[in-house]
Amino acid sequence: MTKAIIFPATIEPPEERYGSVLHHALHLGKHGSVFWHLNVPGKETASKFNHSEVSKAYIYVSSVQKVLYVCEIDFIGSIEELSDNKILEQNVPSWRKSDWKASLKNPHGFWVLITSIKELKHARNLEEFRKFGKQEHLVGPLRL
Repeated sequence: MTKAIIFPATIEPPEERYGSVLHHALHLGKHGSVFWHLNVPGKETASKFNHSEVSKAYIYVSSVQKVLYVCEIDFIGSIEELSDNKILEQNVPSWRKSDWKASLKNPHGFWVLITSIKELKHARNLEEFRKFGKQEHLVGPLRL
């Protein structure tokens, strides 16, 4: 059984880059991978993401309330877990550079290094996914 995460994103409007699948995919195409930043409630994040076995992410598009994309993940964790921030910074999209630099001083949220983004052949409802190791359905909808 594969362990994955699901996070919300947008596909519209195209000028909003922070949660844009399109803009992240374009950056990935140019650089081979892209960091996606996941905010979490609160001021600081635990220094470690405790699920190293997560290798996939599904992207739930809130405007259509469907899971439309699947991603391969190379890394997910706090900025403190990254060994060489300077080399990895090329994978940070330009509109996220200020968040990256702020994270160096005050870690907040997790950074997901995505190596591929693919559109699913069939859109899936959030209710089709289950919590890992349980038969419970996820609750939805997710919102940005």
